[in-house]
Amino acid sequence: FLGYLTKLLQNHTAYACDGEHLSLHCPRHSTISVQSAFYGQDYHMCSTREPETRMAEPINCVAPTSLQKVLDECQNLRSCQLLVNSRVFGPDLCPGTTKFLLVSFKCKPTEYKTKSACENQELKLHCQESKFLIIYSATYGRWAHEENVCSTEVERVPPFDCLSYTALEVLSKRCYGKQRCKIVVTSRDFGSPCLPGVTKYLNVSYACVPKFILTAVNPLVTDSKSSIKQNNGVDLDPKESRLPKKDGILVSNSLATFAYIRGRKMRLRL
Repeated sequence: FLGYLTKLLQNHTAYACDGEHLSLHCPRHSTISVQSAFYGQDYHMCSTREPETRMAEPINCVAPTSLQKVLDECQNLRSCQLLVNSRVFGPDLCPGTTKFLLVSFKCKPTEYKTKSACENQELKLHCQESKFLIIYSATYGRWAHEENVCSTEVERVPPFDCLSYTALEVLSKRCYGKQRCKIVVTSRDFGSPCLPGVTKYLNVSYACVPKFILTAVNPLVTDSKSSIKQNNGVDLDPKESRLPKKDGILVSNSLATFAYIRGRKMRLRL
């Protein structure tokens, strides 16, 4: 269980040099979620194999198709293998140099829901009675390949991704452990990752789980029916969870909850 939990919590990084195969793999009941990809000139990882190919002066040698190619081959699969070769990524921008592929990815639990809202719209998340929200992932901005999402016919979509990943922290603080959560999607809360005039949107992956799972992962999440007061005696919303205020801990708790669910199911099958 601890090994499974670790694999879900971590951001994974994998790389391979020209001529090698890059392999990505996630544990059972999870799939690959590609975060970033870079194919271009190498200065450290592979160059020692062929020192004669190293160039004295750095040059701009990055394949613009890197992310899309890895998404096409690996996104939402449990495992994948990709040959690292300049022909895979289009025209070779720097012939004769050693290049490598570097990929950052996460393992996404298969049991989750997704929802999106355009800029200046209200995002509403809702769980049925006795279930509570956990946020797995969230991005704010635009993916270049999603041309038809929240765009008008006259708007020109930028040819590159412009994303803010702070949306995960913002939504976790607002929604973790609640039955209902709503937020207006604005750059004031989520930042401005895109050029002026580009319409942005918020994508969220979440799940609804019983309270006992939340308390098993984080004992500081208490019964929402209890009276909660601050030191100054002002009543808080009883639907709010009693959560620590340290940055990042809510994100870890959300991922840990997915791992806990899977751990229980695996043990019950034994």
